[in-house]
Amino acid sequence: MSWIYLVIALVLDVIATISLKMSDGMRNSFTALLAYGLFVLSFTCFGLAMKRLEVGLVTAFWAGGGLAVISLIGMMYFQESVSPYKLVFLLLTIVGIMGLSLQQATVRH
Repeated sequence: MSWIYLVIALVLDVIATISLKMSDGMRNSFTALLAYGLFVLSFTCFGLAMKRLEVGLVTAFWAGGGLAVISLIGMMYFQESVSPYKLVFLLLTIVGIMGLSLQQATVRH
């Protein structure tokens, strides 16, 4: 169940960040309030995921996974800059998260 909470936290975080981007610097109150609410729900799921998973793994998956997904969305939909270096480092972020996830799966409590 902790992994489900963690994935939900990541999805909510991504949607909240996109809502914040679309709030036009907090001028659109609907999307700004939506972002706040989604961040609260995301953080709640983030905390629930820590009940059974290691804090380093949860933080890496939530922050690093969010960074990777939001960066890719930014490049595809918000015309943000794309460079080979950016893509390589995003790939390294994803590989690091996968490595931590695999290591967590082998740890017995």
